Amino acid sequence: MPQPKISAQYFRLQPNVSTPGTAVVDQLSNAVPTVATGAALEFDFGFSDGALADGTILDLSVFDSVEFRIQSTGSPHANTPYITASIAAANFQNLDTAAHWTDLSKQQITVDISSTQNILQPSTGATGNYWLCVFGKLSAVAAAAAGMMAGDAVPLCFFQINVIDSGIPIVAPALPQPFKVGTKLSFVCADGLTRDLTLGNGPGGIWVSQVNQAGYNGPGQALFSLYCADANWRDLSLQLQDGSWVLAINQNGHN
Repeated sequence: MPQPKISAQYFRLQPNVSTPGTAVVDQLSNAVPTVATGAALEFDFGFSDGALADGTILDLSVFDSVEFRIQSTGSPHANTPYITASIAAANFQNLDTAAHWTDLSKQQITVDISSTQNILQPSTGATGNYWLCVFGKLSAVAAAAAGMMAGDAVPLCFFQINVIDSGIPIVAPALPQPFKVGTKLSFVCADGLTRDLTLGNGPGGIWVSQVNQAGYNGPGQALFSLYCADANWRDLSLQLQDGSWVLAINQNGHN
C-alpha cells in the first residue's frame, strides 16, 4: 500500500511587484491563502514584474536578503509581527523560465515555518486579521546605482490572508529567564500595601500571572496596574512578539 505524503501546508504565490499591494492568490487553490492554526507551513514565491512570462521574472540579485512577515492588520506603526523569516541571497533559487514556475519545478525563494513558530489565531470577519508582507533589502551595489541607501526596503508584496482553526493546540513558548514559573515580583502600591505578582503555568500551556495568588490574567491582559507619578494608572501585560515574550505597558507599544 502506498504511504501517504507527509508535508507542510503548502502555498505557491506569484506576486506582481509592479502592484505590490494587490491581493495574491495561491496558485494551487486559486484562492486567498488560508493558513491553519498551529500547522507547519511552506511558502514558495515566484516574483514577476507584470504578467509572468519569460523575461519578466524579477531579478533578485539586487537584494542582499528577502524578508518575510505575517503581522496584524492594525496601524503599521504598532502592528504586531507574529511570524518573521529572512532569506539570504545565498539561498535564492534560480527560476529561469515561467514554464518552470507553472510546472511547479522551480521557485525563487522558499519560506519554511515550523508548527511551533505558527502562533497565529483564527481570523475574525471576512477580510482576515493578518498581512503577509515580503520586501527586499537592497545590496550596496544596487542601491548606489539607483541613488538609494544600502539595505533600503523595496516592497515585493503585501496582502491579507485568512487563518482558520485546525484544532492543533497552540502552546506559548517557555518564558526566558528570569521569567519562569514561581518568579515573584513585589510592588508597593498607592494604598501602601505590598503585592506580589507570581508567574505560573495555566490551562492549555498558556502562561498566566497571579496577583497575591488570586485570579488569572492571560497573555495580553493586564498583569498588574501601577499608579505613576503623573497620577495615571498604567497596566503591565505580557505578550508574544516574534515568538518571544515581552512586557507591554497599556497594551500600546512594546517595552
